[in-house]
Amino acid sequence: MNTTQKTVPWQGVNEVTIFEVGDPNESPWVLDKLTRNLAAIRGSNIDALEQAV
Repeated sequence: MNTTQKTVPWQGVNEVTIFEVGDPNESPWVLDKLTRNLAAIRGSNIDALEQAV
C-alpha cells in the first residue's frame, strides 16, 4: 500500500498536509479534489468558511 503526502499552503496556516492512503493510480482524484477544495477555501473569508461548516 502506497501513501502519498502532499503539502499545500493555506490561509492562516503554515501548511496543510493531506495523506492519501492507497494506490495513487487508482484514486488520484481524491488528492486532486482535496487540493482544489483547499484552493477554494484559501480564497474564502472566515464567514464563508464557518457557513460551510
